[in-house]
Amino acid sequence: MLDVIMIASNVDVIFNKSGDRATYPLKGIKYINENESRIKKNKFQSERYDYAKTLLFNQLLQASFIDDNLENFQIAMKEIKNFISESSSDVNKL
Repeated sequence: MLDVIMIASNVDVIFNKSGDRATYPLKGIKYINENESRIKKNKFQSERYDYAKTLLFNQLLQASFIDDNLENFQIAMKEIKNFISESSSDVNKL
């Protein structure tokens, strides 16, 4: 499910000409936060779904710049700060 959200997010950010480009990054972040314990971990990942989280943060930041949306920018920065504070003691997460 997370892969589908990320692909939809990429397509939406690239091809959406008129609307809110932050819809799918926000859905992806919400999905990860709600289902973090159930998400399947791949072999190359040391802890949870950190690669997907950081990619979704990046997409949300890009969408907030493109749409000139301060609210989405603040959400992305809050999520990034939370992620960094959780990861500060674990080098593998960063």
